Amino acid sequence: EDEPQSFPPHASGFGLIVCGLPLGDDIFVQGSLENVTSKQLSAIHICKDLLLNVSTHSLMTLVRFCLLALPQFWMQSICPRIMAPFLRRFDAAILDVVTAAASLSSPMDAIST
Repeated sequence: EDEPQSFPPHASGFGLIVCGLPLGDDIFVQGSLENVTSKQLSAIHICKDLLLNVSTHSLMTLVRFCLLALPQFWMQSICPRIMAPFLRRFDAAILDVVTAAASLSSPMDAIST
């Protein structure tokens, strides 16, 4: 059986994961968030590549209700000073998906229509 780890493999510093939240020093928390953020962003891009030409409704539903649940949980539980850089990356990935799903050439097209 796999034993639970108290920290992600690429993180350093001191801390542990409690209910999906990294608790510890800044180095540990940021390393943990970076590790999970990279995996989540990869999943968002994979979903976009697989579903964009099949079903944009399914793509948006999957991203909204499955892949954004973790960042939304983090936003409620982790200090904004620590979360801001990670959330900017999520925002950029979601904007990319929405722009592609809506067949817009740029995000500004949605504002002007």
